[in-house]
Amino acid sequence: MINSSTTSALYKYCDLETEKEKAVCDLPKPNNVDMDALLDIISVNSYVRYANYRYIVKQKSSLDDINPINNKKWKERINDEFKSIIESSLTLFASKLNKLNCGSWGEKKEFLAAISGEVSSNYPFKIINDLIIDIIDKKIANVVLSHAEKTIEDIINNSCRSYDELYKIIPQKAGETLIKEDSRLGLINNIAHKISEFHKKQYRYIEKKLKRYFNIAKMPFITYIELYLNHLAENYDSMLMKSIELLYSIGSDNECCMSFAFDTFLGKMMVHNKAQKIHDIVLSSTSYYTSFELKKLLRDSVSSGKIKSFDISIVRGYRLHGITQEYCKAFRRFIERSQKNLEVRIIECLTRKDTIIIDNGTIIACDKKFMEEIVSYSIKHLEEKIISSIRQNI
Repeated sequence: MINSSTTSALYKYCDLETEKEKAVCDLPKPNNVDMDALLDIISVNSYVRYANYRYIVKQKSSLDDINPINNKKWKERINDEFKSIIESSLTLFASKLNKLNCGSWGEKKEFLAAISGEVSSNYPFKIINDLIIDIIDKKIANVVLSHAEKTIEDIINNSCRSYDELYKIIPQKAGETLIKEDSRLGLINNIAHKISEFHKKQYRYIEKKLKRYFNIAKMPFITYIELYLNHLAENYDSMLMKSIELLYSIGSDNECCMSFAFDTFLGKMMVHNKAQKIHDIVLSSTSYYTSFELKKLLRDSVSSGKIKSFDISIVRGYRLHGITQEYCKAFRRFIERSQKNLEVRIIECLTRKDTIIIDNGTIIACDKKFMEEIVSYSIKHLEEKIISSIRQNI
């Protein structure tokens, strides 16, 4: 259990409250503030509150995005759960603030507007959120992925087996690993330690963020801060319980479990190791051809008189002067050669036996149609990047 009584130690950090300041909270109790108005403040701040959660991107409907490792359903589940926890926490705190016989309506609005931004999501929620993701990534995902890769190898070598067995084997392994006692105890211990660590420094965390909004050394804001810190401490145990429940929730969701072993690339589901390899091939080829090879082409074009001059800048890219029709043909040949080299590398990677994909809900070995789609969008991406490197400064 997390000790919530230590919140009273707040005043060890801040010895600023005087008898005169205390009198501010002895004013006649104001009329109850409309809770809807406070909830509106919370709602308005949601964009700021969850800015750091935007790394979770749902599967793309377009294949134009070259960033492949997006569809980690289990990470989405954790983020969604913590967003729900934060919303509940803020709503409950707003109710406490509304009932508090201290300060004016304007001061309450000012404090809630400040606290319901990044402060409410980061401390301690985002800290715990990221800790859980990190633990599952290292302790669970790697185990499940390794088991999936071994199973795929066994299926490849046994014609009597089907890849669809993975729909049963992966969730089963994920569920077992997630709810193992050492997994649960490890998560509990890590979260408890992180909460305890945060609790010792919480006033300094909150103070640093809030002092830009108002004078934190004056009433009623001293009281509001203490109210908020007490509110957090009262919910530490609940946060710990919900974190453990998340393990069971993820383990019982087949889609979450499958995302331990499969990633998306250009909108297509592919076994993790191949998605990462293709991703690396496309990005390394794009970097190579838009920098080293393009620079060489431009230098050769200047020396041969096809273009008059070019400037190279890390920030501004390439500036061309006096482009001729002959140069445009050379440029087109350069793009086609670059695309062909990328195509060969992708096909070489995808034609290996262990390239497993999910196509319309069926787990199969990579087929010709899938390969053609990956190649098509990858070389299109490369062409756009090369052209952009030239056009941006012509």
